[in-house]
Amino acid sequence: MKRIMTFYILCFFCIKNIFSESFIKIPKANKVSIKTINTVENNDKNTSNYNAKDYPRISKNKKILINCINFYDQNEQLLVSCDKIELNNIQQNINSNVFLCLQYDNILKTEKENHLYLFDFIKGIKQLIDVNVNKYLLSNDGKKIYYITNFNYKESSNLNFIIIEDKQKRTQTINYKKFTNEICDGVMIKTEKDIVSLYFYQDACLILKLYINSYCKVINYKLPEYDEKIGSSYIINPDGSIEYLNN
Repeated sequence: MKRIMTFYILCFFCIKNIFSESFIKIPKANKVSIKTINTVENNDKNTSNYNAKDYPRISKNKKILINCINFYDQNEQLLVSCDKIELNNIQQNINSNVFLCLQYDNILKTEKENHLYLFDFIKGIKQLIDVNVNKYLLSNDGKKIYYITNFNYKESSNLNFIIIEDKQKRTQTINYKKFTNEICDGVMIKTEKDIVSLYFYQDACLILKLYINSYCKVINYKLPEYDEKIGSSYIINPDGSIEYLNN
């Protein structure tokens, strides 16, 4: 009996620790504005706050790279501040109260060692979505999360595409070599009406487009064609619309 009780107690603490790491309480707000800070001056105060091991010193003036994002409410009160954020791709919903951000363990090593976080100021939670994420997208209403993991074209043609909606997580392993013989070194996520599209690139040129439904299943694909008259590539989507490409 004592062994059983000990087992349940250990399980409780394990679940509690996992939950505490995945969900962190943050202030609630109806509308949030953001301000980003790429670097700060290398003075005594900042040197104390940002150690050299975690925050690189860059440029001739040895400025400190922090990649900080600050969240403010409508009264300009600071709600949350986070460092080591990917500032070039901060996703947010149309109401500016749900945000999707990638945080790096090492700012200068961006291939892996990252954490994808959802800042939901409606519910007042910061949620860990996944780790080592390649690409990510938040829907306009903030209720759907799309992201890609395990994409390394030098090692494999496989990637994992994930959709999270209403606390349900759907994952699909996709091998892009089933649709093209080319090597894809880049990928982008885009939402279009009731589907989501994955754009695969080689040297910044689109070579494949996949169409995925809400169940995370590939339902169609298209390869680009070339129009010699206008000197541009294009894709004919399944609905018949023509999508010209800036290749």
